[in-house]
Amino acid sequence: MPEANSNQNFIDLLDSYFGDQTRDEGLSEIVSVSRRNAAFHADVVAAINAAIAASANCDDAILDAVRDRFLRFRRDDDAVREFLAELHKEYMRQYRQATTAPN
Repeated sequence: MPEANSNQNFIDLLDSYFGDQTRDEGLSEIVSVSRRNAAFHADVVAAINAAIAASANCDDAILDAVRDRFLRFRRDDDAVREFLAELHKEYMRQYRQATTAPN
């Protein structure tokens, strides 16, 4: 059941880094770890990409996880997909900035 494991990896990421803070605060915390740990970065990218793929396949576990944690007003499937795409884009932007900035 690799799909279920991928879903759980993403849900664990949400719960660990976004449970009690905003999306931007959670992303900042993830980037602070991943910029020093290539394996963690690969895991984060894999988890987000798996969630994007799962949402495209209307996977209720991912759709509900994002709705329950982040979406207050617009809660349709397209809103979840847009949120995940933006999460990926912003994570990559912050990661590139953190890994190319002078120490």
